[in-house]
Amino acid sequence: MSGFRPDSPVFFMLVRSRESWIAQPEPPSDSIRTLDFPLPLFPSKLRRRMGKGPVAGSRFQSIIVLVVAYDGLKAVTHHAQAKKHKECESAAAMSHRMKSFFTPKGSAQSEKVGIAELTKVYHSIKHHISYVAQDCSLKVLKQVINDSDIVKQMTGGRTKCTALVNQVLFKYSMELVQEDLKNNVPFSVATDASNKDNRKFFPVAIQYFSPKSGICHKILDFYEDSFEDSASIKERLCEVMDKSRLPWSRVTAYGADNASVNFGVNNSVFQNLKSEENNDIIAAHCNDHIFHNCAKNALKVMPVDVENIVMKVFAEFSCSAKKREDLKECFDFFESEYREVIRHVPTRWLSLFKALDRILSSWGPLKRYFIKRGSDNCPTALWAILSDQENEISGG
Repeated sequence: MSGFRPDSPVFFMLVRSRESWIAQPEPPSDSIRTLDFPLPLFPSKLRRRMGKGPVAGSRFQSIIVLVVAYDGLKAVTHHAQAKKHKECESAAAMSHRMKSFFTPKGSAQSEKVGIAELTKVYHSIKHHISYVAQDCSLKVLKQVINDSDIVKQMTGGRTKCTALVNQVLFKYSMELVQEDLKNNVPFSVATDASNKDNRKFFPVAIQYFSPKSGICHKILDFYEDSFEDSASIKERLCEVMDKSRLPWSRVTAYGADNASVNFGVNNSVFQNLKSEENNDIIAAHCNDHIFHNCAKNALKVMPVDVENIVMKVFAEFSCSAKKREDLKECFDFFESEYREVIRHVPTRWLSLFKALDRILSSWGPLKRYFIKRGSDNCPTALWAILSDQENEISGG
């Protein structure tokens, strides 16, 4: 014990709890005094020497040895009765100790808090709720359910949520996939490039049949890659399969869109997989895309450019609140509920049917609106369709 001398007036203070003022081994009895006030509140000038560390066979965590060179017990007692010390002692009694802000590891309470946080994150991911919104909702929850110790200790910042998703939920979901596919269950693999501004992402999905759940669709990875050539796609696919511990020998089909990079005759992703990984892989073309291309080519024989008409109609109302209100009046004339015109993006081919279907279902109000505006204020391609129907709708 550093700083201890038998001939010095030494005071032993144990930092653990007030009922544990016992030191082992004991110094001379005539040099020990027990003071019932917290030692950390002493001013630094009274701390001459300090010895810290666990003592063998003791019940406490550390020993602090305070050596007073002159007045001894009188100086310490005088300080304990001082106004400043009493103010500090009162402040300490009203303040929370640092350990109160932390849940002991491995305790039942910490497990409940962890389960609650993980459940909250899973719910947010399932319903596409952002991390920022989840953190905000958790703060509101703490105000509403302020009598719950579990809710009080829950946290849900972006960093923690990301770690829970990547290190817990993702790994557990992969364990479930491994469990479903452990008995040599065959499955198919699919991927496709998805653009987000100037970034390109590739989701990798598998499909298989489970006796419990039927046809299952699982995401193995969602990586970013600026290269879209067949060699890069094939290489990254193999990396994902290796990381997921899934062999190509059990892959039955490769699915993607019908671009030449995926299913071309020479040097495509499918051809490379077939020649290098599994010769029995089947090409699973995108049937929806095939039907779309078929319909798009069939529309070319029509005298009207349907895709152009869809985009012209949307452009008429997309930037004008006044025109939108005029269209609402036309809907009121037909006593029908107003429905927004849907935008069609040429690179998002699935949007064409929805946009065209919305125009056809709202054709009466739309036709009345454009005929009221006249040929000078109507797109030429659209007026060519409406000109022969100008007299079909009466009214101002």
